[in-house]
Formats: sequence, structure tokens, C-alpha cells
Amino acid sequence: MKTIIIWFALSLILTNLVFEQKNVNIQNRLETISNKYWISYNDYKFGDYLISKTASRNISHIKTDSVGAKILVFTDIDSLSFNLYPYDTIYLNITSKKELNSKVLKVIGLPKKTPKQQLTFLNKSSIRIPDFQLPPIDEKYLLILKDTYKLKSIIAGAKSDIEKLNLVTSWVHNQWNHDGGNMPSKPNALTILSEAREGKHFRCVEYSIVISEIMQALGYKSRVLGLKRKECETLLTSAGHAVAEVFLPELNKWVFADGQFNAIPFLFNIPLNAVEFQEALNKAPLKIKFGYETTLTQTKDYLEWVYPYLYFFDYRVQYKKANIEHNSLMLVPLKSKKPKYFQKKWGVGQCLYTNNLKAFYPK
Repeated sequence: MKTIIIWFALSLILTNLVFEQKNVNIQNRLETISNKYWISYNDYKFGDYLISKTASRNISHIKTDSVGAKILVFTDIDSLSFNLYPYDTIYLNITSKKELNSKVLKVIGLPKKTPKQQLTFLNKSSIRIPDFQLPPIDEKYLLILKDTYKLKSIIAGAKSDIEKLNLVTSWVHNQWNHDGGNMPSKPNALTILSEAREGKHFRCVEYSIVISEIMQALGYKSRVLGLKRKECETLLTSAGHAVAEVFLPELNKWVFADGQFNAIPFLFNIPLNAVEFQEALNKAPLKIKFGYETTLTQTKDYLEWVYPYLYFFDYRVQYKKANIEHNSLMLVPLKSKKPKYFQKKWGVGQCLYTNNLKAFYPK
């Protein structure tokens, strides 16, 4: 009799466990006919994401805080909502009626403040990559830009390369207000500045294009530098930022200039490039200062905001050998996965990857 009672009690426990597990599976199960899904939170909708055979493509990172975010994952025929908090990982089984199979979706909560990321790179002259150059800009175009906007007057009074860059960055910063959803009809400084004078506003990319082209018109090597978060492949939005980097002969170094925030970082009176900026944020954040022409007042907020974007770095290049199809160069920290996608939907282009600082920062 005692054995029967124990067995009955054990059966009840097992039944409850199965029932609870079954409920969990039902709660976290979605179906789709189109083989696609969408994610909505904070009144924004992201999606048209294809369910992938590659598990890493079915991950979504979402920034959230201690209050949590209300997340809705939905398909063409089904939906599921839940609260997401930092460091949460929510697993969802999504079944395609079209392909008659199931895949696991992962939704991961990222804290708004990024923990420290120690990046390491090679710094060797012996490691070579194919010879490349910055994409050339037509000299006639640069002359038109120089004359149209009286560029010499913008840098009047500047006594050094860094003073010129400070003045140009400040001038560009004040030409329009930031609008992360608006693009110019053409991605060049003449068009951007013309449309800004008509009252249009543009993204971080456009500030960077204008700074870069103005500095080229003034005789400097410069480039638009893409900054990408570690989770740039799986974040739904805000996975990247853009700045300009300009080579200043007097200092024999590349220097970071953020036109959106009018910020050129200095450490011990030396202007920094993007990688140096990231290292300084790790080692001496309180010692970082900004150019004397900057209007940046919320320094701490900016440093916390920009920090997670200083992980992957890339810019457009033109390789000297015609048989090389790559059109950009990306600096990737050692032991980091090379990103192939951006914000789940777009590829990063025909990108050549390097871990070597000397290759990424040629002089």
C-alpha cells in the first residue's frame, strides 16, 4: 500500500511537470505561412525577417533597461508578447507551415550601458594586405565645393591642422539638425549642403561625408568611418554610427571627428583616432577632453553613448589590383567574429577584414 501511495504521488509530480513544460512550449510557439516574422516594441516595428537555416541569423538583440520593454513577436498568422529585461534570453519555437520545419528564435535583452570591452589588435608592418587607396574624388568637384562655400573663410585664423579640423567640424555641425531617418538625394557634400539650406535635416553619415569632402578640398586625406557595435549583426536598429577621420600631417596621425556631436576627442592634448578613443575610454575616461570649438556639453552622456559603437571600424577603399572585388576595409578585434550582416537584414558589402592597425591606419 505504501509503495502504491508513493508511486501515485510521483505520478502526480511527473504529470504536473509535463503539463507545465507543455504550457511553456505552447506559450513560446509561433506559426508562420510566409516563413517570416516581425518584432515590435516602443511603438516601432521591425521585420520582414526570413527564418534562417543558420542559427545565428535567428537571434535578435534589443536594448532595454531595468523597467523592461514590452516586446511583440508576430508572423502573418500568429503573435506572442512578453516583457524583456537586460540579459534576458527568450526562446521561441517558430514553425513554418511552408517548409514544414521549426527553428528557434532567440530574443536577447541588452543593457543600455555597455560593459567595458577590451579590444586587442595586431600592430605589425610585416602583415600586408592588398594595396589600396581612398576612392578618388574629382578635382573639379572639390574646386567647386571650395569656391561655393568659401572654405578658406571657414578656417580663417587657424594656425595648425587640428585647428582647421576643429573649425570645419564645428561649421558642419551647425548646418542642420540631426535626423536619423532622412537622406539627401545624392550622397555628396554639395547636395547635402544645398538641401540643408532648403531646411532639410540629415543623419550622422551626412555630417561625416561633408567633413571628409571639405577636408579633401582643403588638401587633406580623409574618409568616412563606419562604427559598428559588437552585436551589429543582430540588433534591430541603432547598430552603427558614422564619423570622419582625417590625416593631419603636422601630427602624422589620423584624427576622429564626430560632426553630429561636434566632438574631436583629446587625451593629454593629443587628438585621437577611433581606436585610440576606445582605448582611452577604457583606461582614462575622465582625462578625455574635446576640441576647443566644440559645443558638446553633455560629455559624460556622449562618452557612454558612443562607447559601444567603437568595436568594428570600416571605410570604403579602392584596391589597386583590378581583380580584387572588395570595396571596403574593416578592422576587427582579435578573436572576434567577422560580421557579415548589419541589423539582421543587410550585408556589410564586399568587405576585406583585417586585425592589423598598421594596415587600417596607413600614413
